[in-house]
Amino acid sequence: MKIRTDFVTNSSSSSFIIARKPTEKQDKVMVEFAEQMLLGEDTTLLLPGSTKEEVTKALDYLDDEYHDKVLKLLKDGFQVSIGTVSFEPGMEAVPYQELWERLERADKKNFIPIDCDLNY
Repeated sequence: MKIRTDFVTNSSSSSFIIARKPTEKQDKVMVEFAEQMLLGEDTTLLLPGSTKEEVTKALDYLDDEYHDKVLKLLKDGFQVSIGTVSFEPGMEAVPYQELWERLERADKKNFIPIDCDLNY
């Protein structure tokens, strides 16, 4: 049992201790978890070869300029994830946006943010 002996605020953070010997199995689990959590919930995945009708249905809430951009990226071999992110009280968009910014910096040619503004 953990007992805090120092000053405690009404914070949503908590501490933990883990021990691990990194393995490929762990790496795979972490990547799968990160993809699931940080690429969004209720994600629609459009693959190269998706039809214009599929794109229109998935993006019916956005302007045609997004449809055209997505169609071009699909034609160029990209997969396009369209999802939502739910925030619990106290959660922020920062981890999502930070991941997307890092992916773009690491591989600008193969990771293209299309609509990643979570501030509305």
